[in-house]
Amino acid sequence: MNQRSSWAMGRGPWACLVVVALSVAASAQQNGKPVFRAGTTLVRLDVRVVDRDGKPITDLRQDEVQVVDGGASRPVVLFQRVSGAAGSYLEAAQRTIASEISTNQGAPQGQLYVLVFDQDHIRSGGEQRVRAAAQEFLRTRVRPQDRVAIYGLPGPGPTQPFTANLSTARLQLDRVHGALDRQGIGPVTEMSLFAAYEICRGNDVVLNRFMSVESAANASNGSSTLMSDFRRSGEEPAVIRQLLRENAQQIVNRADESSRRFLGAFATLLRGFRGIDGRKTVMLFSEGFYGDNVAREIEDVAAAAAETYSVIYAFDLNRRNDAAETAEATSDEPAEIIDRLNSIGSLAADTGGELLKDASGRAGQAMASLLPDDTTYYLLGFEAAPGSTAEAAYRHVDIRSSRPGARVLARTGYARPNQSHINDSRKAIDTALSAPFTQQSLKLEYTTYTGQSLVAGRQRVALSVLAELPVRQDESDVADIVFVVRDSRSGAVAASGSDHLALPSRTEAGFSTGQTAWRVAFELPAGDYLMRCVVREPGGVIGSADRRFRVRPIGGPDVNSTDLLFSTPGDPFPVRARGYSASALVGTLRLHGPTTDKLQRVSARLELTPDNTDGTVRTGRTIDGVVTDVVIGPQGAARDVLFSMPLEKLAAGAYVARAIVRVDGEVVADMGRPVDVIDGAVPELPPAPTSAGAKGVLNGEIAARLVRHAATLPDPVLKKAAIEAGNGQWSAVLTTTATLPAADAVGQRLRGLALMGRDDYAAAAASLSASFDIRPEADVAFVLGWAQIGAGNRVAAVTAFRNANVLDPLMVPAYLALGETYVALGHPPLARQALEAGLAKVPASIELKSMLDRLK
Repeated sequence: MNQRSSWAMGRGPWACLVVVALSVAASAQQNGKPVFRAGTTLVRLDVRVVDRDGKPITDLRQDEVQVVDGGASRPVVLFQRVSGAAGSYLEAAQRTIASEISTNQGAPQGQLYVLVFDQDHIRSGGEQRVRAAAQEFLRTRVRPQDRVAIYGLPGPGPTQPFTANLSTARLQLDRVHGALDRQGIGPVTEMSLFAAYEICRGNDVVLNRFMSVESAANASNGSSTLMSDFRRSGEEPAVIRQLLRENAQQIVNRADESSRRFLGAFATLLRGFRGIDGRKTVMLFSEGFYGDNVAREIEDVAAAAAETYSVIYAFDLNRRNDAAETAEATSDEPAEIIDRLNSIGSLAADTGGELLKDASGRAGQAMASLLPDDTTYYLLGFEAAPGSTAEAAYRHVDIRSSRPGARVLARTGYARPNQSHINDSRKAIDTALSAPFTQQSLKLEYTTYTGQSLVAGRQRVALSVLAELPVRQDESDVADIVFVVRDSRSGAVAASGSDHLALPSRTEAGFSTGQTAWRVAFELPAGDYLMRCVVREPGGVIGSADRRFRVRPIGGPDVNSTDLLFSTPGDPFPVRARGYSASALVGTLRLHGPTTDKLQRVSARLELTPDNTDGTVRTGRTIDGVVTDVVIGPQGAARDVLFSMPLEKLAAGAYVARAIVRVDGEVVADMGRPVDVIDGAVPELPPAPTSAGAKGVLNGEIAARLVRHAATLPDPVLKKAAIEAGNGQWSAVLTTTATLPAADAVGQRLRGLALMGRDDYAAAAASLSASFDIRPEADVAFVLGWAQIGAGNRVAAVTAFRNANVLDPLMVPAYLALGETYVALGHPPLARQALEAGLAKVPASIELKSMLDRLK
């Protein structure tokens, strides 16, 4: 992976899209509201909340949930509703992955199924029925968007990580085997595991079965005569009892060792799912085991399940009086089965799952009875109670809701997050990058903009990200961000980068988190791409989101365009553009063509259509775009299309802005962006060029050059007007030049200067424009631009200043004026582009460097 995104720096068009990390100012922090602060190690639990009828409650508020840990209420500082994909999987993907703004909220997620076979606690041959049922389950119940993992514990056995390849998964089922032996062989006699545990529990009734010769033989199925020998030798009953207890204890020890081996492997397996978001449906197939001496290990599995949002459904594979084993059945069988099921039943209860009894003969039916998880739940984050320092210790908690009629469905507890895992940021991010689905713990939104690159065969792509993050405690608090772009067909990595995000200083209104924006630029050839972006805050909480996007070719023999850009005050490449009802929505795109002829007869329209999905009926608006003059650059011709749509009397809310551009009647660009219209005025912008600045140009060197040039001409009228202009006698200049023909270019220039001196900027712009049309010169274009500024026509000023730089690429004042005008129009990115173009021509210019640094 490339380091810290330094590779993204560059020159030329769109090179202004360098790495930026900034904190977005937010509203004042609410009094008394819990705040998620950086560095806080959170316990996170997944919770479902239903109403009296068992229907999910989808609008629960943070203040309606309470976590009681150690008898005390713990503040909930992270409250996230993890939304299931509304509609079909394809609809959710179109809405969240393939849309203009990609997000992890409501992102498409299938089911995550984990089939775990407790091979040491399934009798040989007992796996056959459940294996066939699992094959059927994979064939008929698992959908294309679901992922399946299959493991046999302890090994050897199947070891299939999450996959969508069901054929591969089905092959893994052939590796499942059973190895349970319900009989234990001790140094004195053989006895069933159940009898051994009962003897160790102090059950004298079971112990007495082994005291007589006949009972001992029956109890051990006649396989051992050592006990009979002891009895015949006249050994004291107390000695025999002690020998039997020791015999039972050794059998129990071996059984416990087997159970611990399985539980340890099970906990390790579950913890391996860290970084894989989404609730995991874990199907545990087992005949159970005795939990007398493995309570800590069972709790560790429950803790691992809590860490990874795993819900365990335990399938009881005990065969009750099966014809094949009727001869082996004893009166202990019902009690034995109940005893063995307590362990796996406890795991199911602790994780919010279920014990499915007597599943051996109806495994297919039992598996089919599991209703698919709707993948919608609440993620609660809270700091563990003081004193709960042991990472492995399982702590029971009570989660309550104050909403009337609400019922909370949750696991019974948690274990503190493992600190070494929290510290291993790289491993966690790598896991998130390769996970089957995105993570929704931190909200992410991002988008891309495509523009022209100076590198042949490539386009400049800007990535703009907005992340919800905890509030920083000091300036050193940062989050990690990583992105990877892959070719959608080959899967090859096309671009990647990583950086640190400055954490927000305040929360957003109504939230326990704040927001941070981040941007970077890179270059890609035309094609279709898949991107995953991952953000990880210092305490280990991760958010990730996927994006599918297309990079169009810009340049070449055809007319094409950059992406549509709506600048937002303080946010030059916004994820979600904002317009203000007291102002205008300003947007732009750039057309590129091989020659000037290809860019004639251009027309453009902007349609602002309301997004009425929230039920609010709003009306839209349509305007025509303004097309600037053609400019010839190093890679062909270009024309800017500018839109300025007034938003007064337009209802606040969500809209979609769609730009349609035609050349010779043929559509060459049809693109849209979401826009939020907000009531009120635009936040304060940097100082914009004004009429005062326009008039000030008369005192500058460029206007003086125009006057000096006129004074060198042989025409006495022009000489006289030039002398009057040099003395600032503007009324006299107008009188003197009134006798000159309209086709006199120098006379029109002097009249334009005089009209600017009289504050008549519209008339000045007309005279200077006429002069430029007769004789195009950079100095005239520059002064014309300031006349247009004075007249309030900044769009026309842009064309004038750009013409000045085309005619004189070394004219620094024109680059500066163009940058200021773009800023005033709400397009800081275009301002930076103009300044960088100037620096490419005049690299020693301190003025250009200073202004560019100020804008960055």
